[in-house]
Amino acid sequence: PSDAVGINDLMLDVEAGDVRVVSVSRDFISCGLYNPHTMHGDVAVNGVVSSSYTAVTYPRLAHALLGVERIAYRLGSSVLGSSLEVNRPRFLTWILRVGNSA
Repeated sequence: PSDAVGINDLMLDVEAGDVRVVSVSRDFISCGLYNPHTMHGDVAVNGVVSSSYTAVTYPRLAHALLGVERIAYRLGSSVLGSSLEVNRPRFLTWILRVGNSA
């Protein structure tokens, strides 16, 4: 998670490869939630590669759960639609909690 990043940690830059963190700012402009899911689980922001998964559950579990959605996306469809954004089914919330506590 981003709140665990510290000075001297290594981060992956799209162009330069591994780069060392020289400063950390905990300032933020606004508070909210936006979590894009990519086909491979990574996202590059300002040239820095990061996981697109949250701390809600383990990345491997999230990647496995989203496998069906990735297949549907490649076929031009969606299985989950907006269910991860609003009105998430209770069973999915339970799976995420159980996977995170394992």
